[in-house]
Amino acid sequence: MLTQLTINNFAIVRQLEIELAGGMSVITGETGAGKSIAIDALGLCLGQRVESAMVREGQERAEICASFHLEPHNPAYHWLQEQELQDAENPSECILRRVINTDGRSKAFINSTPVSAAQLKEIGQCLIHINGQHASQLLLKNDYQLQLVDSFAQHPDLLDQMRDDYRAWKNLQTQVKTFQQKIAENESRKQLLQYQVEELDEFNLLPNEYLELEEEQRRLSNSEQLTQLSQSALQLLSENETVSIDTMLYRTTQYIDELVELDPRYTDVQNLLNEALIQVQEATNEVQHLSSNIEQDPMLLQEIEQRMGQALQLARKHNVKPEELVEWHQKLKAELTALLDFSESEELLIAQEKQPSHKCKQQQRH
Repeated sequence: MLTQLTINNFAIVRQLEIELAGGMSVITGETGAGKSIAIDALGLCLGQRVESAMVREGQERAEICASFHLEPHNPAYHWLQEQELQDAENPSECILRRVINTDGRSKAFINSTPVSAAQLKEIGQCLIHINGQHASQLLLKNDYQLQLVDSFAQHPDLLDQMRDDYRAWKNLQTQVKTFQQKIAENESRKQLLQYQVEELDEFNLLPNEYLELEEEQRRLSNSEQLTQLSQSALQLLSENETVSIDTMLYRTTQYIDELVELDPRYTDVQNLLNEALIQVQEATNEVQHLSSNIEQDPMLLQEIEQRMGQALQLARKHNVKPEELVEWHQKLKAELTALLDFSESEELLIAQEKQPSHKCKQQQRH
């Protein structure tokens, strides 16, 4: 129901505000009083064509605003919902506004949201009927014919259900279209990921493997130096009977033992030297064990360096460090899986999209 019409600087009208209550309202007046102008202004709010001459002389623009109160069963109420133009705080209110400039251009608004004139015209057909000498032409429009048939059939619940199904179907259509666009955009990315993941799968670098390869390569490439240094250390630790650390510590402990017998205050020194002697002996055993296991294997060294070279090459290709290659591999696999799942989601959406059409056919049979 139209509740208010406000006109500013339109034709010969400087300012006019009409408030309408429920029931029948009649506007009377002499010829030229502006009755038709009010109807024309209302028509502009409903999407009719504008002209620059409609702006009052001497003014920059004209503005017309029409307010409506809508019941939930009104087609305009549902149209606003579908177009996401409904006022969240007051869904029963619909405000149409048209601003006309002197250059003939205009702006249209529904509930303060900019819209096209076509949208104004579309909702206008649901809001109000202006009966004149050409009013019968409205019967030629399919939308109006449907409104008449639905009104005569008196099946609001079925209409609401059909409207909800249609809205859900349109939403699914939009999602399918979006999915298809994204899939087309991601197809080249998916092909690249498949190639990269297959390459990394084939190489199959294990967690921490590169660091272990580095360590092993360092040992094998320096095996001779490791052997020489180990022997030198063993000479100093124990194998040189005259100047070895073990021998010198042993002799020192003998002197300290005699000192303790004479002065117990040397007991702490005695304990420290005994512990040091034990640690030197353990260190000697460990060096002997490690030096006996030093490998000199050129073939193994070659294999390790070859695998490290492949890892470095792949790391440069992906612009990561070799030790980060395993984590990068998992990241690429996750991205590829997401893209593949995305394609499967499209198939599911397409299947869901077809369901509302089946519902509509079933409702038509009933």
